[in-house]
Amino acid sequence: MADGLRIYCRNLGRKNTISLSPNLSMISAMIIFLTMIVLNFKFHIKNYNFFFILFFSIALIYACMDFKIPDRMHKGVLFFSGCILEIYLLHGYFFMTPTNHRVIDFLISLAVIILMAKILSIFSIKLNQKMIKV
Repeated sequence: MADGLRIYCRNLGRKNTISLSPNLSMISAMIIFLTMIVLNFKFHIKNYNFFFILFFSIALIYACMDFKIPDRMHKGVLFFSGCILEIYLLHGYFFMTPTNHRVIDFLISLAVIILMAKILSIFSIKLNQKMIKV
């Protein structure tokens, strides 16, 4: 078989998963993404975006499973690790446009979302600790 089509049967400590070649996963993700872009902007077909985003996400997750993240990046990611759920729940409600500049509006919205998510995370931790003590 070609190297890109071979399913790797490595035991990486993951049960019930298929470990695909990172090249195959990345190529699949790029093909799915480009197909979605062409259908959206060239043919104005937007009915299948949910499925494209779903399969693009799955292919991208499989491609990222074999990437090694440098240690210096872990510190930045750890800041957000306690409030990922809160960011997910809040991001749709706190996009603001106080100015008419997209970049500035995005940065302001991002700061507000992260601040609110951290506050909610701290509040939920304290509430959880009080509930466990009772």
